[in-house]
Amino acid sequence: TSPSEAPIFVPAKPIFGGEVPSNFLFWTVLVMLLLLTTLLTLSRNLVNRIYHAFLNDNMLRTLYREQSSLTTFVYGVLYLMFVVNTGVFIFLFLRFHKILMDGSPMLTLIYSLLGVTAVLVGKVVFVRLIAFIFPFRKEMRLYGFTLIVFGIVLGIFLVPLNIAIAYAPPKLTLSFIFVVFATVGAVYAFRTFRSLFIAGSQMLTHKFHFLLYLCSVEIAPLLILIKMIKG
Repeated sequence: TSPSEAPIFVPAKPIFGGEVPSNFLFWTVLVMLLLLTTLLTLSRNLVNRIYHAFLNDNMLRTLYREQSSLTTFVYGVLYLMFVVNTGVFIFLFLRFHKILMDGSPMLTLIYSLLGVTAVLVGKVVFVRLIAFIFPFRKEMRLYGFTLIVFGIVLGIFLVPLNIAIAYAPPKLTLSFIFVVFATVGAVYAFRTFRSLFIAGSQMLTHKFHFLLYLCSVEIAPLLILIKMIKG
């Protein structure tokens, strides 16, 4: 063909590009699994109490009052594990549907991790920030702690589910993805129900502040995450 003639067909980039992304995913999941095992071994009592706080409002308030520098560090590590596992799940979901940025699994995984970190960590930071602005500081701080507790429990459940999605036979992958969505939906609904008890009369007294919080902290991050997934 002459230089002026454009090719009729240009081969697309391969959807899955080599072994590096698979190895990177393997080590990411392995590190999360080892970290979870270590924390469950060294802080078994605290993790058990976190699980009971997930189910019981009185235990949640007790853990909130008993926070120390050591427990705060453990909470932070466990919540980080939730953030990473959420990013890994989004990557696996996108890879399953062959939605990859520039045809690169590695780039898609990195963007998934960075995007989820910005949304989830930013949400907790923003909740703590508005605790100093809104006239219900105590309730907002407790709600921020609730986000961390529920995230930790969900992160623990995501570890085996991500492993199943990453390495299960293709025929079972979609089933495990549905399990994750059902689990996340159930946890989110339960957390919303529990949050209403935390808000209490404050929700009725400060309707404008509550509506502002609902739009900026609950709805906006969800829309951002959906926009990221759709590209």
